Amino acid sequence: MQARWRKQQQQVLQALGITAYSLNKSSELSSDSSTCASFCYRIGPIYLQSSAPLPIETPRWLRDLCLIWDSQPVAVKAPASDAVVLGYEQLEQQLSSAAGKRQLWQQLQALG
Repeated sequence: MQARWRKQQQQVLQALGITAYSLNKSSELSSDSSTCASFCYRIGPIYLQSSAPLPIETPRWLRDLCLIWDSQPVAVKAPASDAVVLGYEQLEQQLSSAAGKRQLWQQLQALG
């Protein structure tokens, strides 16, 4: 969305010595999902990556992870290069079945 300055606004900005900037169309945010930002959180020895910020009311499985490692999710810019990274959305799907829960907890127990 480009800023449209009225003539009086332009005159006031010019009198105050303020440059009136406008956005280029190329700098506007794209609605393409490939440009979607990723959110990364550290919980104990693992990193949790999500396409959206974590909900305020965290799911039970996430509270359990926090209890196991005695830590809270901490937002980080990027996971360490040798880190175990789990996808939040994939975990939500995996934890919908008893077999998926069992498999996840076995993997996490191996991390210690």
